[in-house]
Amino acid sequence: MAKYGRYGPEPVPTSELPRRFPERKFTELGEHRGVVDGEPLMIRPGGLRSRGYLVNIGLATPLGKALVRGQGYLGMTRGRCFVIPLGPLRTWLRPKMDHKMIDIYLDLSSETLLSAGLGRISVSEFGGHKRRRVRAG
Repeated sequence: MAKYGRYGPEPVPTSELPRRFPERKFTELGEHRGVVDGEPLMIRPGGLRSRGYLVNIGLATPLGKALVRGQGYLGMTRGRCFVIPLGPLRTWLRPKMDHKMIDIYLDLSSETLLSAGLGRISVSEFGGHKRRRVRAG
């Protein structure tokens, strides 16, 4: 069961990602970055807001530069965790690519991303396996 803090479910530790995504190969896994299947992984838990978990993407940051190229993954460590390829994300965010900063929100209840002025995009196919509880006895 997820731990709940003041602002909803606590972020899942990055060390849990390989167990949530057993079909993927994680290397160089740190708190904010890693490598998955040979591609860069930018890990952001997001901060809870009324629309969902907010991730700010500055296009001058490593995450923003990877998004512009459409290479790598965005790891969102809330709920069952999501490893979202940046290619489809770039296509969805194309109308906003001339901005310096893009805000996206993860809505855990519908497993979608949303951004002002754009429709929702489903990320359920990029979600990890839920953590299995081990029964004592």
